[in-house]
Amino acid sequence: MTSEMQPGRETKVNERDKEISAPLLALFTRTDHLTIGRVCGSEDHGVWRISALPGDTVLARVAVSCLVKPQLDDLVQLYQTARGCWVLAILERSGDAEAVVLDFGAASLRIQAHGMLLQASDRLDFEAVQIASRADVVTEVAAERYTHVRGTDSTRAGNTFVHTEGHLGMHAQSAVVSAEALIKIDAGQIHMG
Repeated sequence: MTSEMQPGRETKVNERDKEISAPLLALFTRTDHLTIGRVCGSEDHGVWRISALPGDTVLARVAVSCLVKPQLDDLVQLYQTARGCWVLAILERSGDAEAVVLDFGAASLRIQAHGMLLQASDRLDFEAVQIASRADVVTEVAAERYTHVRGTDSTRAGNTFVHTEGHLGMHAQSAVVSAEALIKIDAGQIHMG
């Protein structure tokens, strides 16, 4: 730590943060260990440089409960003790901020709920080395669907039904259709060869 907060010390407003609303400022000036500051340095091994009120510069780690990753010039809530300093929350983000990043580091994340809706107005992307899903019923509704598999696409099912209202086209370098009991082809016209 480059500075320590003394118990009972009241924080004061510096020139840069005069635009902070009075109720917000009052919340942080009346407690011994809470204060606010601006992120003034990028992350270095999980530590951020914060310009804290009333002008001290402190080094702070992000608290586990602060899920949003800080960015330069963020207004943050700090908790300071003799043992260290932590960013508890991102209070304001100014200007053209980048996307909000929830950073859990190397930890795994588990979300548990009775129901969950994940909604995006434009685009939803999933990126992973491996994606596993398990459900009793999977329902998909889409205007168009494109799937590209570089390797093998394998489906194992009790029964498979394909219903296409328009044209069904299948093309392969080689194809094998086999059945133990019955193969039935029914059409108005059948062309082979």
